[in-house]
Parts: sequence; structure tokens; C-alpha cells
Amino acid sequence: MRILIVSIDHFVQTAKNGDDSAALAARKNKLESLLKQEIAARNIQFIAEEASSEHRTIAQELASAGNPKISRKNIDMTKEERKQAKIYDALNNRPIYVEKRGSELVEIEVRIPEDDIREEFFVAETIRCAGEAESIMILCGDMHVDAVKEKLERYGHRVEKDESLITDKRWVSSEDAGRKSVCPH
Repeated sequence: MRILIVSIDHFVQTAKNGDDSAALAARKNKLESLLKQEIAARNIQFIAEEASSEHRTIAQELASAGNPKISRKNIDMTKEERKQAKIYDALNNRPIYVEKRGSELVEIEVRIPEDDIREEFFVAETIRCAGEAESIMILCGDMHVDAVKEKLERYGHRVEKDESLITDKRWVSSEDAGRKSVCPH
């Protein structure tokens, strides 16, 4: 299977609406443009997306508007699945620290071992739901891209990633966080 992983900020992936600020609308337009381009160029047959089930996403709208429609699956774990996997509390208490970037204070999330469990779930759901698709796209948070890519390559898939939409990293590995003052979320 040929796979493209698109690194996203979750607040950018939600469907466009009239309440979006100009800056957010511009970022959503870039995402939509990139997805349209890659869907056509790669003949994408399946889209897997780490997304909130509460909101429609740009990828979801593009998949359902395709001719033919493109199969799409939200690969994020539900609250109940997180509880069953015994990672719910750890994810809700993820360590963070605050970093000054220019004049802005930014929350930086720290990767934790439970992220690996989620990423294994993402990969398993993607492979299961993609079926016979030869060319697929995965949209997931920037923190997960490298780990998901590595896991998929272990299964023999050809994986590329696109991180062009990420304007700044807002996460660190647990090793890098050890040098910072962190607190639970």
C-alpha cells in the first residue's frame, strides 16, 4: 500500500465556517488545497483521520463529495476505548510546559508512552478499514506522524509524509521534556 501521512493541527482540520478568523480560514484553505491536490495526484482510495467525532472535517467533506466517493474512517480512539486500553487518565493528565515564543506563551505537550498505544490503534484501524485500497491518506496530529510512519513501514508499506502545514511544533519527546519544567495538564 502507498500511504501519505499529512501532519495537521487539529483546530485547522475542522470544516470551514463563517466564524473562522481570516488567519484560520487561510490555513483551512491551504489544507483543503493540499488534500484536493494529493487526492487527485495519488488517486487516493481511502482516508484515515485522527479527528474529533463532534465536528465535520475538511477531509470528510472532500471524501463524501468525491466522484466516486472516497471511503473515510475516523481512526481516533473513543473515550471508552481509551478507558479499556487503560490510557484515558494518562492522556488527560499529559505533562505540559509553557514556552515563550516571541510575545506569546505557548503550551507544549509532552509525548508519553500511552501515545504509542494510540498510534498502534491508528495503524490497526487504518489497515483494517483500508481493505484493498492501494493508495491511502492519513491525517493525524503532528506528534504522531513519525511514529505512525515507522509502524506502517514495519508492515512493508511505502510511506511518505507531508509536514508542510505545520507552522510550529507544539510538542516534545519525553526525553527533551526532561530538560524543561513540566506539570500535568
